Amino acid sequence: MVMAEGVTTIEENAFSGCSNLKRVVIPSSITTVGEGAFNSCLKLTSINVTSLVEIGTNAFAGCTSLKSMTRSDTLTTIGANAFMDSAITRLDLGKSIATVSATAFNAMNKLEDVYIWRSEYSDYQTNANRKPNVPDQNDDSVWGSNIGDAHVHWDNELKINGTVI
Repeated sequence: MVMAEGVTTIEENAFSGCSNLKRVVIPSSITTVGEGAFNSCLKLTSINVTSLVEIGTNAFAGCTSLKSMTRSDTLTTIGANAFMDSAITRLDLGKSIATVSATAFNAMNKLEDVYIWRSEYSDYQTNANRKPNVPDQNDDSVWGSNIGDAHVHWDNELKINGTVI
């Protein structure tokens, strides 16, 4: 499926349960995939997310055939259970990721590699520890306990306003 340019949001549960949907090309105008938008699209194998800013809670949960997702350097937020039970083997979260919610990647048994490109967050509201909400590689609340032997790769030191933290 190729969506029309000009649309900015894929609404909540828009394609939830579409059993024959196999591939989605999201135009550059779309910045948000709403909660449960593609939940349980069992035949969905790939998504193109190059312009997304936010992926909502359960957006691709239950997409058991979902194997690939293109990288987005504009993606800042991934909601809870966003990719739960998917078949993705490699995640490249891009350079803008700021918040990854609890259990975003839970039950991703085929996940092998996750790339987190932590760059500067000059205007990002930080938590009490002065770090953006980017998951620690040992944080089971984000990665879940069922991601197999996935490796988390970090690109560099984390900086806020130019200061290494």
